[in-house]
Amino acid sequence: MALIPKETELQEGLTIIFDDLLLKKEQVRKELLRTRKDFNSACDTHIKSGFKSEQDWIDANLCHQLKFIEYEMYCHITEVLSDFKDIYGQFPEYLEMYQTLSHIMIQLANEEKYELAAITKFWVDKIDSTIQEYSYC
Repeated sequence: MALIPKETELQEGLTIIFDDLLLKKEQVRKELLRTRKDFNSACDTHIKSGFKSEQDWIDANLCHQLKFIEYEMYCHITEVLSDFKDIYGQFPEYLEMYQTLSHIMIQLANEEKYELAAITKFWVDKIDSTIQEYSYC
């Protein structure tokens, strides 16, 4: 039975997290496209009704705006993690990556952007769990 170094297992775990992040980002992008279609449909209905179905238009607009903000957050998290990825696809400075993402999460909470802080916290917790699982201590 071959022994796999803990550092290799850690890097594999971080790579899995990054791949999961990319999948989630793509899912949110698809939801964003759907909310845009819903918004366009609500606009058309609003116009065709002689501008009498304003609430549907307002609701669709708000839903689309919120999904756009969520997607932008996933893009930002992806950029942060990508900045710490080397040419071999590993994360040699994973502790700094974790600290940077944690700082962003705290900053968002301090700015009372709780939904965005919660999205970030999910990924901070996943990274922390992986680091703890394969830690030498």
